[in-house]
Amino acid sequence: MIVAIIGVIYVGYYKSNSSTVIRVASGERTSYLFQIGKELKQAIETRSDYKVELVESGSSGINRGALQSGKADVALISQSATDMTNLAVIAPIEKHLLHIVVHVDSGIRSIYGLSGKRISLGGLKSDHRKAAYKLLEHYQIEESSLLNTEVSHLDLLEGRNLDGAIISTSVNDTYMKKLMSSGNFSLISIDAAEGFVERNNLYQNANFAMGVYPSSFGPMPDKWLPTVSENVWLVSRLDLSSDIVNMLIDVMETKNFTLKFPLLSKWLKESEGNLTNCCYMM
Repeated sequence: MIVAIIGVIYVGYYKSNSSTVIRVASGERTSYLFQIGKELKQAIETRSDYKVELVESGSSGINRGALQSGKADVALISQSATDMTNLAVIAPIEKHLLHIVVHVDSGIRSIYGLSGKRISLGGLKSDHRKAAYKLLEHYQIEESSLLNTEVSHLDLLEGRNLDGAIISTSVNDTYMKKLMSSGNFSLISIDAAEGFVERNNLYQNANFAMGVYPSSFGPMPDKWLPTVSENVWLVSRLDLSSDIVNMLIDVMETKNFTLKFPLLSKWLKESEGNLTNCCYMM
């Protein structure tokens, strides 16, 4: 009897002290990745007993560090921007397209027109800058030929410190929608992108769909515009509980969640509706 009582007390104590909080490292508060984190938080808390703490972060490298140090349980990471070794990949969540955004009166008509202009490349360790470096290297454009490269692309709407920016983000990014809707900016195509993808195999050939961005001058672009894309992955620590991983899989397989993230829906179809088949270690 005493042993049984002690056992009940132990189980109760263990459950009351086991963590029911999942820490998700997404991105900066103003970023679309942070919005994805909020969507994931809502879905998890709606369909499970777990609570979610959003760990505001910055780049994929910072998110990887948060996982490795135990400060986060899962994170959103662009594979091209950081080392994926010793991480468990769960699923792709979103697709980032490389945007070359320029003021309509900047005189910039091609990638080569960026030289001598004030072009934001993002923070020194940001995913934006890492993607921009790859692009500039491929087209043999020296970073030193650009001005104001460390000015945030968020300044595009605030003044005229910039002629443009290279931004790696989703077409669902709220800021990007606001930027393009102003009618003051246009997108430059990445011509001959096949060669870029050949050299940077974590990217895929992609296009901005005609009219993907509504603006005060009508839907933009007015034709399919070549660019490149990469996947943003939901990853976890290797020691994350299988119960949590299975819960995450169950949540992401729901219809409401897959409708919001078409890339995930496509991934599910390719894995015959079983997200578990997609998970692997890096």
